[in-house]
Amino acid sequence: MIYESIYMKFPQNQKENIVGLHFLYSLEFEISYVQNLVKKFVWYLEQGYPSELILLPQGVTQHSTEEEVTQALQVEYDAADYAACAASLQEEWRDISGGFEKMCKEPVFRLGDEYSVVLTKYGTGGNYNVTMSRVTIRINAQSSKKMAATVVHEIIHMTIQYLIDQYRVRHWRKERLVDLLVERYFPGLKKMQMIKEDVSMVDSAFSESFPDIEAIVRSIRSS
Repeated sequence: MIYESIYMKFPQNQKENIVGLHFLYSLEFEISYVQNLVKKFVWYLEQGYPSELILLPQGVTQHSTEEEVTQALQVEYDAADYAACAASLQEEWRDISGGFEKMCKEPVFRLGDEYSVVLTKYGTGGNYNVTMSRVTIRINAQSSKKMAATVVHEIIHMTIQYLIDQYRVRHWRKERLVDLLVERYFPGLKKMQMIKEDVSMVDSAFSESFPDIEAIVRSIRSS
């Protein structure tokens, strides 16, 4: 397994980013991730993700076996692509600090000091694991700025996941709330997602109750 441990280093006159990243990538990671992606493929479709946006290795489908996934990735995997991505994302991360500083002033956000970032070429774009303080991000067809924005998006998900669980907020309402938080704390960093489901109630609750995040989440909970 390849493990890249990256710590932000800055000139003395430049403030250090208060959130550090560790970049993780390996053939073993990709095999495990894609095997799980295949298992969850139907769930993604049920949430409204177009099948063509759920990237899989060449020759792999939602019906592929674990062995077929392993064989496909043994052909496609190139560690140099992941190393180049980690380096460019590290550079981009240098400029992302002000938003996290503001978030730290609000105790409602459970923000960690550092997160692991697993790099992948597959999936929907990004996801997160709160228990492991881990973000998984798709690296192909994204600029380093867009990748950094996705990491920010997933980290914000983790900071409020305990509220999402407590109030049982539906998937796309949760996504809209996180988009609004990204825009509030990191203006202009990431475009809002195009959401087919009606999430106007999230915008209304955000406008009425921000910065009381728990009040917003309570207002948009599932009925």
